[in-house]
Amino acid sequence: MKRIFRQLLADEEGTFDIETGQQPRTGFAYAPTATALLKADEPTPDAIRTALARARREGARYFSTWRHPGGPLVFFATSVTQDESLAREHVAATGQRTYFDLERGHTVTVRAH
Repeated sequence: MKRIFRQLLADEEGTFDIETGQQPRTGFAYAPTATALLKADEPTPDAIRTALARARREGARYFSTWRHPGGPLVFFATSVTQDESLAREHVAATGQRTYFDLERGHTVTVRAH
């Protein structure tokens, strides 16, 4: 958890392995559901512990954070795949709009059909 806390203090957004705290460097991260695990004003140790516990209960291997512009820091249970088409299909099928390309470090927007 210390690794995650240090990283979130430096840059509030990221994707983390919930067991090791490591950040995957390749693949495509997406939220299996659009439901947030937690919303917090700051990346505190308590917020991270709570998000980790909730992600584990959901059976997730990863969790991600995202700061809503002008709003809270949002924690999501996350899946990471090496197959971009799978990430794109899942995001579109669940009504979400984006997934994250971990290697290139950017958000990919999926067009609504």
